[in-house]
Amino acid sequence: MASASCITIRGIDEVDGETNDSLRASLKSLFKEKLEIQELLPIAKTYRVREAKQRHATRSSESTKQPCKVFVEFTDHNIVTQLLLSAKKLAEYQPPVYIDRQYPPAVHKRRRVLYPVMKIARNLKMRAHLNDDRLFIDGKEYTVDTVNTVPFKIYDLHMKENANTVVFHGRFAPFSNFYQADFSINGQMYCHVEQHLQHEKAVLAGDNKTAI
Repeated sequence: MASASCITIRGIDEVDGETNDSLRASLKSLFKEKLEIQELLPIAKTYRVREAKQRHATRSSESTKQPCKVFVEFTDHNIVTQLLLSAKKLAEYQPPVYIDRQYPPAVHKRRRVLYPVMKIARNLKMRAHLNDDRLFIDGKEYTVDTVNTVPFKIYDLHMKENANTVVFHGRFAPFSNFYQADFSINGQMYCHVEQHLQHEKAVLAGDNKTAI
């Protein structure tokens, strides 16, 4: 899959007996009527993406009322840029429709780390935006490996403290097992305490393949 050519669309109504052809027709109508794109867009593949909570939801669950998002892959990556530039128009409709770029899992995971940092920067009136898996704050670039060097305290996001208790989680909290801090034990390098813990558990269980 070429991620540069893929998007997901949220908010397209799902009807009983929907087929791939009818889904493509709904997309064509969306692009033509709401985005005013008259030419036929070159769709390579499309399908509904059912989240785990939607697959396992009961009939009475509120989540069953929400249509599953639609994955779309185009044969031309330039189409994605065109759609994303026009996507703001769709949020004005009721119910709104949202178009997002589809990132590979590894990139998506890094974006989830950087996104809350971007929000803090914006709340501090700093210029901040994400470009794929890179964060830019006041013109300076940060990645998941360098985000700890941003010019404000980001661990406040992941730590809560009162007179008797300090609650923490995640890679930005210094007390967390996932806090990024390289160290070595018996010549073996680790990037955080949790990695060392999981390595030792695998060794204890005799799973040398996983331990490596």
